Amino acid sequence: MRTTYCWIVKVTACLTLLSACKPIDPSIIGWITVDGPEGFLNGTPLKDRDHLAIHSGDHVTTGSGTGIKIDLRGWSGTYIQLDENTDPDLIKEAQCVLLRLVKGQIFAQGTGLCFDTPDMAGSVGSEIVLSVQPTKAGATRSILSVLVGHVTLTGPVAMQVTSGQQVTVSRALAPRPQTRSLTPDEIRELTSWRFKHKRLVPVAINIPATTPSPPGPTPPPLAPAVAPPAHGVSPNSKAQVEQGWCCLGGKVQKDSSLQCAASKGVFYTSEAEVRTQCVIVQ
Repeated sequence: MRTTYCWIVKVTACLTLLSACKPIDPSIIGWITVDGPEGFLNGTPLKDRDHLAIHSGDHVTTGSGTGIKIDLRGWSGTYIQLDENTDPDLIKEAQCVLLRLVKGQIFAQGTGLCFDTPDMAGSVGSEIVLSVQPTKAGATRSILSVLVGHVTLTGPVAMQVTSGQQVTVSRALAPRPQTRSLTPDEIRELTSWRFKHKRLVPVAINIPATTPSPPGPTPPPLAPAVAPPAHGVSPNSKAQVEQGWCCLGGKVQKDSSLQCAASKGVFYTSEAEVRTQCVIVQ
């Protein structure tokens, strides 16, 4: 009896180990997180879901007030964030995952991603914002903004788009790519929609450098101190007291350089920079 019992225990343990080591379905291209009430995968509603597998050929849709993040499998750190009212397909190809964007807007970061819209196609090696907009003539207009790195366009013409550039193409109205440079304010505005979806963006935290000392006697009031210059700003610049963003206690808030310094925070003139330079936890 004891021998039979031991044999059963050993077989059960082996089966448990085999089950735990079961390989991941090769058709899975990534995992999605949904923030909002109107996310859909192949027509099935997905309200506030986490880590749901997505397969090659799946169709993802976001409605009003909803965003979706797709972490791609096989490319570390590569992900796509969908804005509301966005409608892409994802297809696994030999060298990349192809995102076929019909309408809406996405942010993408990393490598291993190709894209195709009604107006342009290319491969990503950077951070981008890509949108497809309808026109009054019933056509579409595709706008590619490269925030960091570069993009290799393969259509309608072969060209490199580098950091800080924006390309607009409408095959029906203006088939030749129209290229221009983006200002820092425009780049900030292009990515501001991402932070509406709190469950999809990194969280800024504050790690103290040293253990705070015990409180002592209250000192007499001091005259207001002159704020130190913001990052990248010379001491003689007017930006010393301009409005910007303050990273304090794990939160990013709009503030003046003077108030930020008085609160012992770190002041930035760029919202994009403050959200990048704060310690990030995915």
